[in-house]
Amino acid sequence: MAGVTVELESMRDAEKALAVYIENVSDSVKKLQSNAQDCRDNMENDKYSREMIDKLEDCLKNIENNLREAEEIKITIYNKIKEIEDSLALI
Repeated sequence: MAGVTVELESMRDAEKALAVYIENVSDSVKKLQSNAQDCRDNMENDKYSREMIDKLEDCLKNIENNLREAEEIKITIYNKIKEIEDSLALI
């Protein structure tokens, strides 16, 4: 039983850490998107700035995809915790 408690605590810690990571990276992505939009508004006529903004936006899309995957992992961890807790309640 002690092993299960430790496992659940570790899984909860992982879920919480992942939630904080997702939130922090999401905030950074929003700031970068806002800055890219400001740059686009101010420098749109500059060919080189436009190219760099496009590359930045592509990178941000990749980061957002990774964040969605991280969210799916967090949900999987949460569901596994609930599954273990439910099975323990039956004992």
